[in-house]
Amino acid sequence: MKKKKEGRKVSDARSDRRRKVFLEIAGAILIAGALFWGLFYINTVEVVGNSGKNYTDQQILEMTIPEFWTKNSVLLRIFRHRVELKDIRFMDSVEVEFRSRNEIRLHVNEKKPVGFVRINNKDYYFDHEGIVLEIMSAEETQQLKQTAMETAMMEQQMEANPPEGGEGLPAEEEDTDHVQEFNPSLADVPMITGLNVPEMDPGLRLPLDNPTFFNTIQFLTKMIDKYGIQPDYVEISENTKAEREMTLYYGSVRAALGTDSELEEKVTRLAAILPKLQGRSGILHLEEYTSETINIVFDADM
Repeated sequence: MKKKKEGRKVSDARSDRRRKVFLEIAGAILIAGALFWGLFYINTVEVVGNSGKNYTDQQILEMTIPEFWTKNSVLLRIFRHRVELKDIRFMDSVEVEFRSRNEIRLHVNEKKPVGFVRINNKDYYFDHEGIVLEIMSAEETQQLKQTAMETAMMEQQMEANPPEGGEGLPAEEEDTDHVQEFNPSLADVPMITGLNVPEMDPGLRLPLDNPTFFNTIQFLTKMIDKYGIQPDYVEISENTKAEREMTLYYGSVRAALGTDSELEEKVTRLAAILPKLQGRSGILHLEEYTSETINIVFDADM
């Protein structure tokens, strides 16, 4: 009987030691986890690139790091440094920049307009996939472009005639951490004519038999934005091969680019020639232009 009691005591002592070791290990894990979480807890978030027109910074934050574990910079760095938001209207993606162990910066990439079509006095602005981002009246578009033009002229005048005492003042610091080369506003994109599309709601795709043509419009918009040669509008037509061709209208000057082949070279050449055509009327033929083309024909109106 005595031996049984001694055996039970030994067993209880072993159980107590095991329980103690388990609790010590569990406590150490909890302390390490708490330290890890506290050390790398994200307490500062900066949102850049968000126009604020469609979503608030708080909504961007909730879309990007909604789960509890994403509040930890180490886990976020491992599992989520870029968030695709293709199914979110007006949003493309968010890139996460890690500034320190407790601070991140969210770079918002909004869906950008590349052109608009006018239907029944309404302007439908679309992105490179043909998704309608915004609908405005033709009058609102005109006012938008007029305001942008006046602002640009005012800035040019200020640069040409700086205010007295302005010399020597330090220029404003630019945020060079995140620069978007192409970020057009609604006032910067061209009107596209010749596309047979119906009225539709925002968030829907303009129906084209070849939706990849929207990529061509995006590239064209980038090029005219690069050279600052904004046309009055871009006309799309079909040739005898059922290929889409583009003509850019600048007052009484029409620049016929043809199809999208050699498009970059065509627009580059157009930018060089256009200033020489001021006050003239006619068609500049760039349909067959290549890097080997020497002579470019300008058919003056009679």
